[in-house]
Amino acid sequence: MTKYSRGIPRIGGKKALLPVLLPILEYTAKQKKLNLFIDGCTGGMKVVANIDVTLFSEGLIANDLEPGIANLAKVFGDSTQVKRLYVKIENLLKDIDSNKVNALDFFNEANKFIKKDAKKRKDNLPTSPDKFLSAFLTFFITYSHTYSNANCFYQHALKKNLFDYKAHEKCLSYVDTFRKITVRNESFLDLIDEYGCREDILFYIDPPYVLEAMTSGEQYLFGLEDKLQQEMVDKLTSQNFKARVFISGWENKIYKKLERGGFNKYYVANTHVATANSSGKIGRKEAEMLWSNVMVPTRLLPDASELRAALAKNEEDIRNQNEVDLASYEDEILRANTAKARAGERLAKAEARIATKFANQSVASSELLKETLIAMNSKAVLEKEVGIAIKQEVGAAILDIVKYNQAIAKLELEKEKKLKISNSDANLMKLRQENRLKGKK
Repeated sequence: MTKYSRGIPRIGGKKALLPVLLPILEYTAKQKKLNLFIDGCTGGMKVVANIDVTLFSEGLIANDLEPGIANLAKVFGDSTQVKRLYVKIENLLKDIDSNKVNALDFFNEANKFIKKDAKKRKDNLPTSPDKFLSAFLTFFITYSHTYSNANCFYQHALKKNLFDYKAHEKCLSYVDTFRKITVRNESFLDLIDEYGCREDILFYIDPPYVLEAMTSGEQYLFGLEDKLQQEMVDKLTSQNFKARVFISGWENKIYKKLERGGFNKYYVANTHVATANSSGKIGRKEAEMLWSNVMVPTRLLPDASELRAALAKNEEDIRNQNEVDLASYEDEILRANTAKARAGERLAKAEARIATKFANQSVASSELLKETLIAMNSKAVLEKEVGIAIKQEVGAAILDIVKYNQAIAKLELEKEKKLKISNSDANLMKLRQENRLKGKK
C-alpha cells in the first residue's frame, strides 16, 4: 500500500501535511509516554489511520460529528461490511454505466440524506438507523464531488476515482488498520471535556477552518460556527485541561487566545485553499499552522523562510493570473457587444424591408380590390407571405439579440465573481502582511 494512502479524500484533509505532522505527533507520544490518541475531527481519517498505533497502549479514537463519516470508519474496520460496500459500489457503477441510474440525481439525493442526518446529530436528535446506507452514500459523495465543494457533483471525479482508480477496491485492505480504532460520533468538545483532564492523552484537532479565513463557507457539508471555535479555545486554555494537543488551521483572530494562553504556533506547510481562482489555472495557497501546548524540536519542522517565499510567489502568480483573466473577460464582453450591435443593424434593415413591402403591397391591393373579389384573395395570400417574412427575419434577429444579451450577462457575472475573488485575495494578502509585521515586532 502506498504510504499514507489509508483514509478518504476530504476538503481540508491533511494528506499533504502528513510527512510533517505524523513525525511531530509520534515524537510527542514517545517523549511524553502518552497512552491514548484522539483524532477529534477525523474527517478523511488520514491522521488516525496512518499514525503508529503501537505507540499508544490504550489505542486510537477517531471521532467525527458527521454520522456518515463515523459509520464509514466502522465499515472500514469490519471485513464483512467493507466487502459489502465494495459490491454495493460496483453494482451502482454498473447501473450508472448502463444509464439505469443518473449519477447527478443519485448524488443530489445522497447529499440530501447525509446533510439531513448530520443536522439531526448536530441537534442531538436520533439519526438514521441504517448505518450502512449512511456509510455507502458518504463514500459515494466523497469520491464524486468537485475538488473545491463537497456539495457539487463532478463527473470527472466519479470517473477518475471509482470507475478508473477503483477507490472502493483499495478499501478492502483497510480492515487491519481500522479494526484497531475506536470510532465515536460526538462533538469534539465533548471529548475534550471527557479526556482533557488526563496528562497521558494526545489530541489532534483539525476543525473546519475559521470562517474569517475562508473565501466562503460553502465548501463544507457542515462548517463550524465561530462560537464553537471560541468554545474550543476556552476549553483548551483552561486550567482544567492537562492533555497534550495539536490544532491545525490558518491564521485567525480566534486562535490568538491560544497564543496568549501559552500555546506555541508552528508554520508547517502551505496548503491549497478549497476555492481556486475562476480560471482554475492557479490554486491559492494559505499558510497552515499548528498550535500546541507542546514544544516541537526545530529539526522536525520545515524551513519557515522557504515556506514564506513559496507563499509570496503563489500570491504573485494569483495576482498576475487575475489580471489576465479580467482582461480576457473585457475582450469577450467587447466582442459580444459588437455582435449584439450587428444583430441590431440586421433587425433595423429587416424592419425597413418589410415596411417597404407593406407599402407597395397596399397600393397593389387597393387597385386589385376595385377590380375583382379574386384580387382580395390574392391580397390575403400576399399578406400571409409577408407575415411569414416578419416572423422569419425579425424573429431571427431578435433571437440573436437575446442570445448576445445572455452571453453578456454571463460574462459580466463571471467578471464580478473574479473581482470579488481578487478583492478577497487582496484582503487576505493584506491580513497576512499585517500578521507578518506584528510577528516581526
